[in-house]
Amino acid sequence: MPYQPVSPPPRPTVSAQGQPVVTVSPSTDQAASFKHDPYEFIRNADHTAPKKVLGGTLVSRILLILAGLVFLAIVAAIVMSLLAPKDGAKTMATNLAQQQEEIIRIANQGTKLGTTQDIRNTAITISTSVANDQVGTKRYLSVNHIKIDPKLLAAKHDPKTDQLLNDAKASSTFDSVWQQTMSQQLTTYQGDVQRLYSQTNNKAFKAVLKKAFDSNKLLLELLARP
Repeated sequence: MPYQPVSPPPRPTVSAQGQPVVTVSPSTDQAASFKHDPYEFIRNADHTAPKKVLGGTLVSRILLILAGLVFLAIVAAIVMSLLAPKDGAKTMATNLAQQQEEIIRIANQGTKLGTTQDIRNTAITISTSVANDQVGTKRYLSVNHIKIDPKLLAAKHDPKTDQLLNDAKASSTFDSVWQQTMSQQLTTYQGDVQRLYSQTNNKAFKAVLKKAFDSNKLLLELLARP
């Protein structure tokens, strides 16, 4: 066997304080752990990101559905308002015109059948004043595309009033009975006008009602004179 020189043992490393320093060689596993893995960023990527995107999409869909429901509710409200019955003020105006027509009719009977000039003059004043107020009522109805024919206008014609006045004429008490009847009609009319004024928010109809109320107040004062 040829001679092989023996390598001298490694000289220990000595610290500055003269103490030997022990050097431990890393194991194979430890060495492998220090190696850089170029695909590490892929394996260690945050896999929760798709969940966040999915969650955001779900919230967006919910908001979109809610927005759609709100839109449908608005459309439904508009359709219902279009299909709803006529404005309450228009119905009130129709009733008011009918009531005015009946007052005018009774006043005209006083003009024809009154036995004294005072009664006939009072009847003419009432008929003219209420007819003027009725013009305003009819104008309001016309502007709002509500047609009222003569038959509908005479809907409040009360045959009992005619019978009462005919009986009064036969008993020679027409003037007093007519005056009492006319006072009752105007008092009821005044209360109805005031009630309608408080119930409606329509400015145009309120103007019609205020004029009628002021005119009728003067007529009641005229009837109250001895």
